[in-house]
Amino acid sequence: MLHSAEVRWFYAGAIPTDVYTWFCNGQTLAPETRTDRYLRFEGCETVGVKIRQGNFEIKALRGASESVRYADTVTGRADCWVKWSYSQPPADVWVQALLADSRGWVEIGKTRLLRKFARDDGAPTEVAASDRPQEGCHFELTEIRSGDALWWSLAFEAFGDPSRVRETLRQTAVGLFAQSAPPLPLDATRSCAYPVFVNAL
Repeated sequence: MLHSAEVRWFYAGAIPTDVYTWFCNGQTLAPETRTDRYLRFEGCETVGVKIRQGNFEIKALRGASESVRYADTVTGRADCWVKWSYSQPPADVWVQALLADSRGWVEIGKTRLLRKFARDDGAPTEVAASDRPQEGCHFELTEIRSGDALWWSLAFEAFGDPSRVRETLRQTAVGLFAQSAPPLPLDATRSCAYPVFVNAL
């Protein structure tokens, strides 16, 4: 069982060059490409079910959404989640049974760039993406493909102690935007969780 606090923004089209440059911050980041399958629940924003690289994952909202402001041009909607992931042999049977009926599933291709911040020793500090801190926050820039549609997303996903993830999220986002403002406004009207985005596709 994994606990997280997350905020995401979604935009139609390809990733703008200035956003890509700003996100990389002078680093050479290796992209990760994969395809996830999401089960669409019409009208439901509180549960997400997906198949990711053979894993069967269930994600549930565990608290009310919070309106956040991390900088003058950065507002969004932050949510706290709990996730269960199954990858043992019994899950193979579930995955095959679920995929046998394609109705209701949305296939989403992703190419993701990742930066990682650790909070094990206090304030969030950037570490290598391969590091595995107990507490911290992912910062992601992702190209999203669904059918012929192309989107991109910017997201923070804090992890660790469930009583601290919301504060870890806030500290990471506020600290990063204080150092470097994004090249375009990140507005709450573009901010939602994946279940909302999937239902809107």
